Parts: sequence; C-alpha cells; structure tokens
Amino acid sequence: MIWLALGLGLLALWLWRRSNQLRASTGLPWRTVVYHDTARRELTKALFSARYQLTGKPDYVLADGKALIPVEVKPQRQATSPRQGDILQLAAYCLLLEEATGVAPRYGLLRYAQHTFQVDWTDQLYQALLEALDAMRDDLELNDVERSHEQPWRCRACGFGDRCTDALEYD
Repeated sequence: MIWLALGLGLLALWLWRRSNQLRASTGLPWRTVVYHDTARRELTKALFSARYQLTGKPDYVLADGKALIPVEVKPQRQATSPRQGDILQLAAYCLLLEEATGVAPRYGLLRYAQHTFQVDWTDQLYQALLEALDAMRDDLELNDVERSHEQPWRCRACGFGDRCTDALEYD
C-alpha cells in the first residue's frame, strides 16, 4: 500500500511539473482564461461595437484581477518586434473589450512563435486605430483597387481570385 501511495505521489509531482513547463512554454502570464477562440468546432460570439462598427474575436482574454487582457497568437510569426498590423489588430480587441465592459484594458499581448510582446493600450494607439479604421472605410469606397503585392502564393490563397483581373500567375 505504501508503494502505491508513493507511486501516485511521484506521478502527481511529475504531472504538476510537466504542466508548469507547458504553461511556461506558452510565453503567456499565469492568468485565468475567461474567453478563448481556439476551439475548431466551438463557435464563439464575436465582440461588437455599434459605435465603431467593429467586430472581432481575440484568441484569448485573460483576467488579471478585474482587468481583462486580450491576447492574439501568431504561432508562425518569426519576428523579433511586433508588426504594425498585428498591433492594430490587438488595439481593436482592446477597444472592443473597453466598449463591452466599460473598463479599458491596460495592455494586450501579442504572442509570436518565440516572443511575447506587451502592447500598452494608450491614447496614441487608440488614435492610430481610429485613423486605420477611417482609411479602411475610405478604401471600401474605391471602385478600382490595385494589387498590393508581388507574391503569387497570396493570389493563390485569395478568395477573390476568380474575379480579380490583377492576379499574379502561379503554378
């Protein structure tokens, strides 16, 4: 009986250590997950702001006391600094959480393959987000939009390939 108890104790200790190693490998802080959009089969409701006509679903929302922290995960991204588009995407989630809860997040987290970046939710970032949203809405009014890249793989993956007159040739 003592061997069984000792064996179960060692197994519990190993499982506890392994779970801590796995948690640490995520690069994210140890916080309660209050929302996630990572399940493939589970449909989760998007956040929506009527005021900004904006909708989105962060990969995770963590709770830090009463504060909420949006998390966007880009597992294939191999950058050593966050890309501007990713920062604006995270800013949109900060804005959506603020609109939904009435409490502004202090920051959000961008998780790349090897790095986690804390992006502070500031007035400057808020203004940059509003400018980007205005620019995107202006672009929606355009009738003739030129291709913005020279990458055949992007054309191959595009949902407008059957209608695009500017698509690149690819094998």
